[in-house]
Amino acid sequence: MARGYKHLVLGGCSLGRVDPGQFVMVKVDGHEVLLRRPFTVYDYDEERGVLEILYKVTGRGTRAMAELREGDVVSVLGPLGRGFPLDCPGKALLLARGVGLASLTYLGKKLREAGCSVVTVGSFRGRGEDLATGNKLVEGFSSRVYVLYDEDGTSSLDNVRRILFEENPSTVYTCGSKRLIRLLRQTPFKAYASVEERMGCGLGACLSCVVRTVHGYKLACRDGPVFDVRELEV
Repeated sequence: MARGYKHLVLGGCSLGRVDPGQFVMVKVDGHEVLLRRPFTVYDYDEERGVLEILYKVTGRGTRAMAELREGDVVSVLGPLGRGFPLDCPGKALLLARGVGLASLTYLGKKLREAGCSVVTVGSFRGRGEDLATGNKLVEGFSSRVYVLYDEDGTSSLDNVRRILFEENPSTVYTCGSKRLIRLLRQTPFKAYASVEERMGCGLGACLSCVVRTVHGYKLACRDGPVFDVRELEV
């Protein structure tokens, strides 16, 4: 879909109900990589049993996924974790950094279906990594799409803050970027974030995905990955 990013479509995934923000653990059958890898749900069609994942190729597990061909088999465990609350009586703003957009697309679709107006703000290093422009899924649920880049300075926090206050959403949803989470904590907007932590089992047993909150340490896989931004200490 963009430089270094892949879009995987899996059939035969009878996962039942999937809430936006939940994730799945994926393993390529027969591959030497033993541990499953966590991926957010990019899109899901419960009736057809079709699961879509958008991911960045970064290591052995994702390289194995990038080599998949039609008819290959993968093992999927999920849905796991706590998703986003669909808490939007009016306008929702999705604030994504890079591949964090993948965590917000299924949410945007569900918010639109619930009658909310959705504005999407995508921030990227450069145009080669832009996952928003020409993205039919994003354009389908968004009333407006802002695309910001590091290379021209439009992704600065001052510009993001300006957009937030001009749009004046009832709820903001974001993913991953600690810089954006800190920004949202300084605004009056109700906001939720999906945190990105390295996971092992995805079930809360290995204790590898610890998140620091105002209520003490919690686990991204079991207590999250979605938290109110004011709960997070980042």
